Amino acid sequence: MHMVPEENDNACSILNQDTASLITSLFGLMNLFARALGGVYSDVLRKHLSLAGRLIAHFTCLVCEGIMLIVFSQINSVPSAIGVMVLFSTCVQMTEGTTYAIVPYVSTKRIGIVAGLVGAGGNAGALIWNTIWRQYVETDPSGWFWLLGIIVLCGSTLTFFIQISGESIWHACLRCKSNKDKYEM
Repeated sequence: MHMVPEENDNACSILNQDTASLITSLFGLMNLFARALGGVYSDVLRKHLSLAGRLIAHFTCLVCEGIMLIVFSQINSVPSAIGVMVLFSTCVQMTEGTTYAIVPYVSTKRIGIVAGLVGAGGNAGALIWNTIWRQYVETDPSGWFWLLGIIVLCGSTLTFFIQISGESIWHACLRCKSNKDKYEM
């Protein structure tokens, strides 16, 4: 039986299913190292900036994630899209690693509850974004990635308002300023 390919007006459908599957598997493969990389990044900043360092690590990973989404929305070639997708995936997985590094400090008496809420929140967020994606992808996929990038960038600013064990990003900024004042005379 010979199958005749269907007519498809979608310019994104230039890849066969096997090639597209192989390329998209790269996103998941970043899990092998990028979550740990986010945790290590968070640990290094914690060592130098106390708990506020973990929040700074989280903020910077979120900002990079948002920027990669915006860049991805502007890509017009498959090889460039693959490279940006790998960088975006690395940022996403690193952000997950920084999130897991923050969880034990949110409520030391209720770590299990916090970890469960973080895990459930991630799944709920994925479900919500998948539903939105299914509604709008046919009309403007690039615009959707751009909008999601803007939302991630705006959401990253909320990190400035997170306080863990009495510390926030502002505490690290104040410590840096007081150390700078100490050495200037």
